[in-house]
Amino acid sequence: VSGWNFYSNNNSIYAGSEDSHGTHGAGSIAAASDNGTGISGIVSDGSVKIMVLKALGGKDGVGTTASVIKAIRYAQANGANICNLSMGTSGYDRALRQVIAESDMLFVVSAGNDGVNTDEKASYPACFDLDNIISVANLQPDGTLCASSNYGARSVDIAVPGTYILSLTSGDSYSYMTGTSMSAPILSASAAMLYSYCDSLTLSDVKAILMQTASPLNQLNGKVLSGSMLDLGSAMRYAAQYKAENQNRTLPFDDISEQDSSYEAVKYLYENNIMVGTSRTAFSPNAGLNRAMAVTLL
Repeated sequence: VSGWNFYSNNNSIYAGSEDSHGTHGAGSIAAASDNGTGISGIVSDGSVKIMVLKALGGKDGVGTTASVIKAIRYAQANGANICNLSMGTSGYDRALRQVIAESDMLFVVSAGNDGVNTDEKASYPACFDLDNIISVANLQPDGTLCASSNYGARSVDIAVPGTYILSLTSGDSYSYMTGTSMSAPILSASAAMLYSYCDSLTLSDVKAILMQTASPLNQLNGKVLSGSMLDLGSAMRYAAQYKAENQNRTLPFDDISEQDSSYEAVKYLYENNIMVGTSRTAFSPNAGLNRAMAVTLL
């Protein structure tokens, strides 16, 4: 969680006012609550940790995709699950796309603040056509997209509040900020809340739940893929039901005990309906795999 500075190539992850942008996003995710000061982050109970990685810098918050790639690899290697990327560029970088495609993390990416249709004028990495990216537009309090927010019926997934968001900034201060960069951390925090609440969910499950439980808004039809805005309450209710239905599920295989080295892997296959059955030799007709096939995969 101590992170690294890939912009200056040192361990100083805070350089002052140039880091207000990232500090603002971190506050939205996990600022402490019930302490009588400032704001409360969405996941403020300590169940989520933030790994601070600095890949952009200077007065204008610029940098290279090479630094971003190094930061992504570092995050992956050190156990991060969700990567918030409140950044964008009009330049397509094949290496950046590849490192995201090869990652196990879920990437929550700001759609950009040019007020354009990114189906026609792409912004990256939001517009990389990858299953582990969820692209976020900036929703105003009245349920319409902010005029500066990028949009796209194919390239932008969901809308999230991002207008006049109050959060932490440098120098122990607080500021209002507006942009898809403010929307993305709110979705990242929502994804983290889901993922930490129900440990049987995969990150792809988390993305699907956030998309499927979002609240439809007529104003978003044709603007974002889901035509909807984030509804964390609905997402958590869905996760609670899922957890209740699966928490008492035990392995039906009498030849595998919790002491076996393959127990967790077999449990995963069973809980995700890849392998089902009741004994070493008996399997249900709709089994995804038989035992021999599963052992080969393991």
